[in-house]
Formats: sequence, structure tokens, C-alpha cells
Amino acid sequence: MCVVCRSMKPRNELIRVTLCNGVTHINNGKQKYFGRSAYVCNSKECIETAIKKRSFNRAFRREIDHKTYEELTKFL
Repeated sequence: MCVVCRSMKPRNELIRVTLCNGVTHINNGKQKYFGRSAYVCNSKECIETAIKKRSFNRAFRREIDHKTYEELTKFL
């Protein structure tokens, strides 16, 4: 489920952000991270809204560093 639009989609259509040992990682398909995860649609609107509203702060219940949000802009 996307943290922005709350729509249910297959995992291959979503971008996975994982919180592992206090560090956030964006799964790129090459390396898997284990821990608490949140997903966002692979669409420009959802990614921009997630960055603007800082949706992953709410999903992980902690402050997420700016680097994670900057990495998400690469998917635009």
C-alpha cells in the first residue's frame, strides 16, 4: 500500500523504503534490507507528495534524514 495515496498495488509497481538499524535504505532490487518498510507508488505525483509532506516520518514514527528524500527524487 502506498503511504501517500493509500492504493493497493503489486510490489513491483511500488518503491520500498526500509528502516534498518536506524538507517533508511531505498531498495533497488539488487540488495535486500530487512526491517520496517513503507512503500510509495512509482509515480511522479506520489513521490513529490511524499517528499513535500514527509510521509515516511509518519510511517516510521521518527525523523528521516534528507538524504532519503533526495534519493527518491532520482525516481522522478
